[in-house]
Amino acid sequence: MIEILNEGNFDEKVLQSSGNVLVEFFATWCPHCHLVDAHHQRGGRSRPGPGRGLPG
Repeated sequence: MIEILNEGNFDEKVLQSSGNVLVEFFATWCPHCHLVDAHHQRGGRSRPGPGRGLPG
């Protein structure tokens, strides 16, 4: 599952999580970020199991 993180939910979704969390930092001005974004979006939706992908 991919979720958008922000200042209001970072502690709950990441720091207080009981499982593993992968956080991707994305900058709208970063060309590399745009190149890998589509790949990460597909992977986050199709990955089975309890893990969560969290771009933010």
